Amino acid sequence: MKPFKEYIGDILVYLLIAFWLWMLYFWFRLIFIFIKEEDYKTLIFFLILSGIAIIVVGYISKSYVYNRSIAGAYIIEYFQELRKKQELKERISLNDKLDLWALDGYIIKICNRIGITLISIGIIIYIIKYQIIG
Repeated sequence: MKPFKEYIGDILVYLLIAFWLWMLYFWFRLIFIFIKEEDYKTLIFFLILSGIAIIVVGYISKSYVYNRSIAGAYIIEYFQELRKKQELKERISLNDKLDLWALDGYIIKICNRIGITLISIGIIIYIIKYQIIG
């Protein structure tokens, strides 16, 4: 049986996922409104700003997890036990898996790719709308 602490951690992760899905819905709605109203300048600004923000969030998340992993002897031992569990293919809670993925650098890779994609889309829209056509 899992300790109560792990249930709370998993519930918080699921709430965080629900919050991010709500934010994605809000974000896509804004983009759809900008496209529908043909407000391309605001759309370009929003895409580039979103890309930069996502890249920054990736680095902040990585540094937060890294600093937490070296905070004290107990925490260092805890992460070493997580690594052993991961190597032995034992069951790890979702919260711990996310910590290990962030510590391994996957969050930076994902956030950089999403951020660069958004910035590129904004630049492509600018080139098409204001350089070639207009």
